[in-house]
Amino acid sequence: MPDRPPSRIVTFVAGAVIGLTVLALVFDRRREQTGELLVQADGNSVRVSIFKDGKPVVSSSPKRSFTLLPGSYEVVSEEPAGGKRSAPRQVTVPLRGRVVLSIKAEPPAPPTVEAKSR
Repeated sequence: MPDRPPSRIVTFVAGAVIGLTVLALVFDRRREQTGELLVQADGNSVRVSIFKDGKPVVSSSPKRSFTLLPGSYEVVSEEPAGGKRSAPRQVTVPLRGRVVLSIKAEPPAPPTVEAKSR
């Protein structure tokens, strides 16, 4: 009985497995060159914008976890319901590290009462 060469399907599947493995290794290598920013916020409605060198990296996102290249960023939070926007906070994301940024809800300003003059 003579040996048969592998069928085209077997060759195609083997090539696809090797190709996907190489692709996974490339993407995993890129992941090692980043850091993570985690945002903890009091409310679910808080949205976050992230800027690097004045240019937006993330615009008004409800997400709480961001994979970023190492470096310094400005983070601005906003609450759509109240229309409040926080002052930018400087955050440095380290290589293969994690930074946790806590955003606390600001208490509402006390109501002002105007005194009547007589």
